[in-house]
Amino acid sequence: MLTDYWVIIQLLAQICSLILITIALRFGIISIRFWNAKNANEEQQITLERQDYLVSSIAKMVLSFQFLALLMFLATVNLHFPNLIRGAMCATGTLSANDFGYPLLFLKLFFVIFACIFSGIQNLDSSQPAYPLSPQKYVWLFPSFLFLLADLVLMFAYFSNINPDLITTCCSLNFVTDSENHFLDSGHFLKEILLLFAISYIFLMIFALKKKPILQFFSGLIFVFSAIYTLKYFFVKYIYGLPSHFCLFDLFFANNFYVGYLFFGLYYLLLKTLINNILYHIFRKKLALDLPKTNVYVLVYATLIFLIPTFYWLFWKGDL
Repeated sequence: MLTDYWVIIQLLAQICSLILITIALRFGIISIRFWNAKNANEEQQITLERQDYLVSSIAKMVLSFQFLALLMFLATVNLHFPNLIRGAMCATGTLSANDFGYPLLFLKLFFVIFACIFSGIQNLDSSQPAYPLSPQKYVWLFPSFLFLLADLVLMFAYFSNINPDLITTCCSLNFVTDSENHFLDSGHFLKEILLLFAISYIFLMIFALKKKPILQFFSGLIFVFSAIYTLKYFFVKYIYGLPSHFCLFDLFFANNFYVGYLFFGLYYLLLKTLINNILYHIFRKKLALDLPKTNVYVLVYATLIFLIPTFYWLFWKGDL
């Protein structure tokens, strides 16, 4: 698979990202060592402040690119590879082609959330002329470098160990016929988590209206978890019209109107907004800013996340 142009593009993109983040890390280390905001008129401090914008822009660009890298990887394993790997019809089969597929996907998902943290800190820091969060923000470049390195290693391991002639299992993993397996695979606490989905939505709305960022953040995490769980094991049946098919990757196909991008895009936007709110709460003493008016976005994203799958369930006209 290393000769496939989809693979080559992604590997080159991550290699370039790793090089750029290494450059940013080098300047970040210098800033951590020599930054002194009290001596704003010294030549060294002025030089560091001038470099800060460039270094921060490089790091933000690289980390923001990881969202596009995730979409590229998803398109590769869900749309491109099924045409090349026997037995694979979606990413379930292609990711199962070796032991590196799912760890790579989970790493990319976590890395995107991590990138939101640095992006949020950078936005807060750049909004102030004195750069109040520098150089502490550069500490985040160390794990960023490790994440990118691990991502590149896992990508190479995954792509290089795919055998197109090996028949993989795909939807047979997600069609459940045995009632006992269905009980285990669909989740023993499905009813409870459906209730949690509704309750966490209500609490998230309350905490957003009352501007309680900490409670809002944790209730938001619970809400997103319950939303994904209930989507996979309950609502997805009413999207597919099949009672026993729980594969979320099919949501990204054209025959389902690419609704998966809508669902997970909303999850991402909600988490990003919650992260920005909690970061402001943490660093508010260093910032001369008014409370950002982002709670309305929390209300909108959470309401869409709650209503869209609910409408699929309420307005389903077939029989399951």
